[in-house]
Amino acid sequence: MQRRNLFRTIVSAFFAGSAVSSTQASSCADPLNQPIRLLNSDTIKPLCELTAGKVCLLVNVASHCGFTYQYEALEKLHKKYEAQGFTVIGFPSGDFFQEKDKEADIAQFCSLNYGVTFPMSEKIHVRGEEASPIFRWLQDKTDTSVKWNFYKFLLDRNGKPVQAFSSMSEPLDKKLIDAIEGLL
Repeated sequence: MQRRNLFRTIVSAFFAGSAVSSTQASSCADPLNQPIRLLNSDTIKPLCELTAGKVCLLVNVASHCGFTYQYEALEKLHKKYEAQGFTVIGFPSGDFFQEKDKEADIAQFCSLNYGVTFPMSEKIHVRGEEASPIFRWLQDKTDTSVKWNFYKFLLDRNGKPVQAFSSMSEPLDKKLIDAIEGLL
């Protein structure tokens, strides 16, 4: 019975989101048309709904990385430019063995330590044969290979990847901010 109710919830969430974004979905690149489950929840949203019409920074994140402090700056970016049509979307990944096992622990860590309010997906793979379609696409379109946590991919308002930034690029770096502001 519980499994059936969970299935109904997932299907309802998917179709509710799809109905809202049907015109948006048609203008999204195929990888953005896929549904994603939000971190530590049963909520499924079409990625297109989260990105449509917005300048987006998609980031593979991890809780136990030397770059984890970047969460604070990513949240500042999200808050500063959100009203102008910008969002950060985090994609937790254990591909580099630096992410917590349980999604509840990831969500709690991000919230308590960094006040993260930007959308976060379920834990995914970002490299190798198991990489999610979105990260395969991002890497292909920007000719960038994710070599560590906190790689950042900047999308324009049409969902086109325009630039990638490595872990070494700080979220508040002038080059990244200039790129964001140039797209807003």
